[in-house]
Amino acid sequence: MRNIVIVDALSTGKNYISDAIKRNYSPYVLETALDPDADPAIFSEREQLRRRFSSVAEYLIEKETYEETLEMIRALDPILVIPGAEDGVVLATRLADDLHLPGNPYANIEKYISKRAMQEALKAYGIRYIQGQIVHSVDEAIEFYHREKMKGCVIKPTRGAGSNG
Repeated sequence: MRNIVIVDALSTGKNYISDAIKRNYSPYVLETALDPDADPAIFSEREQLRRRFSSVAEYLIEKETYEETLEMIRALDPILVIPGAEDGVVLATRLADDLHLPGNPYANIEKYISKRAMQEALKAYGIRYIQGQIVHSVDEAIEFYHREKMKGCVIKPTRGAGSNG
């Protein structure tokens, strides 16, 4: 059976485990190292998913260095390395690129994880984009709003999913 590595199979990414099995692949879940001060809900979700899927998927922990992690994953000879949640995008993209697997080039990672860089890339290619500006205060946001004569706006963090609270 061929292997698929899912980096941080959380939230809807947990569905990739069942999807891999249905297609006769062996799923490996690579959990990225978490800051001990990370949201306790992430630790809880990881534990629940490990209990649920440990009989059908092998769980691995990111090593201390990237090179050690790369060699661990290389030894699995995967056909894919994919992110299962936003926190896994950087590592999954880098691993897939270094292993010459299908995926987005790691050289463009900023365009995948930074909302501003993503919009600037769309603009550069002549594709419809969302006008915006990085601001560091409410006053900067109000100034931008008035200067651009906007009818409405949305304020978001530059990185992260909509579930960041």
